[in-house]
Amino acid sequence: MPDTVTIAAGWLPAGYTRPVIATRSYGTQLRGYDIETPAGHLSVLVGSQPGTALPTSSKRGEPRDVTVAGRPGREWSVDGWYRLAVRLPQARIATVDVTGSGDAKGTQRPAAELAGIGRRVAAQLQLDRRDRIDTDFTLADVPAGLAVRGVAHHVDGGTSYSLAAPTAPAGKPARRSVDVSEATQAWRTPQGKPRPPATAGRGVQGRPTWVYRTEAGPVLWVDELRPGRSVVLSSTAPGSTLDDLYRIADGIRWTG
Repeated sequence: MPDTVTIAAGWLPAGYTRPVIATRSYGTQLRGYDIETPAGHLSVLVGSQPGTALPTSSKRGEPRDVTVAGRPGREWSVDGWYRLAVRLPQARIATVDVTGSGDAKGTQRPAAELAGIGRRVAAQLQLDRRDRIDTDFTLADVPAGLAVRGVAHHVDGGTSYSLAAPTAPAGKPARRSVDVSEATQAWRTPQGKPRPPATAGRGVQGRPTWVYRTEAGPVLWVDELRPGRSVVLSSTAPGSTLDDLYRIADGIRWTG
């Protein structure tokens, strides 16, 4: 199971630092930090993915080729946001994203300031670690033909898993795949938009369930599998069945 992250920030700006997210999916890893500094709030996201070619485009800013700690890189920079991609040994690309506000009014920090932070983070990345991703629950039963291809944990959003065929490529629709994630609410007390029309399903671990369908297939909502936490199992490809979702839900085991 892909439950470790091997990249981390070796340097971060001084301030109160809170790790907020760790993910690993289809070979791509991300680890995020929120930092409260005397000059305002910063978010830093570091990651790595397989490959040797630096990205050529981004949604914002114009690319600029740079060298960081002797490694070729490419950066994009606008006020309030900065991204840097750096080529690593062993056919990997590291990324550093930095966003931040400069004061209580949310004024964006100058691009040059964020660029300086991002370059220093990239120059001191810690690589080849094996830090376990904390999870709130594990999956004790995965249907034949599926494998856990990704796991994510966000301190404010809980745990999620991505299941697909062991050889399914990243970024391309698989014939059969499932996402499993936590929801911090109960079915009858939605936060935000109303629930879709649904029917009551069979119980899972003594808890009621609700079933509805999307274009990708069935969705199974297990209501408050533990107090204040429901679990949503969603087909993300038409080949997944409701039986798949129930089997996975029956095997959920809480760890935190």
